[in-house]
Amino acid sequence: MQIIQVLVTLQKGDAIGNNALLLADMLRKEGYQVRTHAYHIGRDLAFGTDEIYPIEGMVTPGKGDLVLYHMCEETPLNELLRVWSCKKIAIYHNVTPPKFFAWLDIDVAAKQQRSLREIASLRNTFDRVVADSSFNKEDLVQMGYVSKRIDVLPILIDFPSYQQAPDSRILRQLQDGYTNVLFVGRIAPNKKQEDVIRAFAWYKKHLNPNARLILIGSAFSEEYLGYLRQYIEKIDVKDVIFPGHISFPEILGYYKSASVFLSMSEHEGFCVPLVEAMLFDVPIVAFDSTAISSTLGGSGILLKRKDPVLAAKAIEQVMRDQTLRAEMIEGQRQRLRDFDVTALGNRFLKIVEEVC
Repeated sequence: MQIIQVLVTLQKGDAIGNNALLLADMLRKEGYQVRTHAYHIGRDLAFGTDEIYPIEGMVTPGKGDLVLYHMCEETPLNELLRVWSCKKIAIYHNVTPPKFFAWLDIDVAAKQQRSLREIASLRNTFDRVVADSSFNKEDLVQMGYVSKRIDVLPILIDFPSYQQAPDSRILRQLQDGYTNVLFVGRIAPNKKQEDVIRAFAWYKKHLNPNARLILIGSAFSEEYLGYLRQYIEKIDVKDVIFPGHISFPEILGYYKSASVFLSMSEHEGFCVPLVEAMLFDVPIVAFDSTAISSTLGGSGILLKRKDPVLAAKAIEQVMRDQTLRAEMIEGQRQRLRDFDVTALGNRFLKIVEEVC
């Protein structure tokens, strides 16, 4: 038997890509023969290295094989899966609802709608499904998937990779006495960077003028990024930084220099940056939406209302109350233990064994 991973995009630095690479490595260590196929393969991953290959030319899986399918979008793979006679496990990473894109890009909204439709049509295709969060599981149940065939297993994160040295230039720039409010995530409408900006503006104008906001992430579109820049000008707030697409050591530098992590996102299937913030002891303030609460697992500060003043005052409380800050960091450290790669890997191996 061989295990064949299939996904649309495989690249380092991407949560789904990192998860796929970690799964392949873990399965190989257990003695499985693993191949990974993708339509788009990052430039830092060479064909053939670690058994990574393009979808084109892929041999149809045999009846005794197992396919691991990373499911999150419309793709011709969704049709192929129906006719493959092998065992199949889907790993569901969620689909951002079309409503978040409809006002900005009708084509993207239509693509998201097709993705949801295609994934719903696969409800009877898999032997088991793994969902990144309880929210993702409920998403699948709403599409008609059988609840007892869905396991909730957080996405795997390569913690040792975060131990490398952060970019020293970033550290010098940001460790200047300012309060650094950080959010990491694709610059996209569902992430609601405008609401992060709104809360930061109130905080800076009314509570702490010596503050800056750092919004890390590649832009979904120039139109959305332009919309955010216009909004910043409209409300006249300074010290908002968009680093754009940056290196991993630079990202580590921003986390290392962050005073607080603020999320106002309205749709997350898991939200890896929350775990990254925990890893760097950055207190988290987050609007309670979708998978946010399940990822935080009782740690951080959850905002029940989308209120910029409430968010700003929560940041101030975290910065002023050192007892609260210490308690939050300890709570986040406790939660971090639930994402241990070895423990999660063993749970995934058990699922593979049961299916096979």
